[in-house]
Formats: sequence, C-alpha cells, structure tokens
Amino acid sequence: MPILKKSKQMIKNNMHSIYVDQWSWEKIIAKEERNYGLLQEIVKNIFEVFKITEETLINSFPEKELERTLPKDNYSFLVQN
Repeated sequence: MPILKKSKQMIKNNMHSIYVDQWSWEKIIAKEERNYGLLQEIVKNIFEVFKITEETLINSFPEKELERTLPKDNYSFLVQN
C-alpha cells in the first residue's frame, strides 16, 4: 500500500523518503479453527519463510560473507492457560 508521509521532520531529514511502500496482512481464522495446533503450524510456516529468505540472501551476496543467524528448528512454544 503506497503511503505519502507529510511530516516536517521527514522533509528536513534526507535519510528518509516521503514515499513509503508498506505491506501488511491479516489471516482470518474461523472461531472453530482457533487452536494451539493451527497456531503452531502458522508460526512454523512464517519461520520457514524467514529461513528461506536468509538462505537466499547468503547465496545472493557471497562477497558479503553473511552468516546464518536463525536457529534450525529448535524454537519453543510457551503456552499460558
């Protein structure tokens, strides 16, 4: 979603652009589908995208000698009832 920022601070500071291309999303989950298993699946899918992005960056810019910083799959879910 393209956005034009109209801030005096932004105009004075040439480090930032007035034009911003912002993206966001929402996942609609029906009440009967809301459960811990589905939440885990969604988080794992999002994390997998992060790992693919990290790998793509490392392979695309070998001259930068980037290192992998994301854990393989050793993350935990904490639940409070």
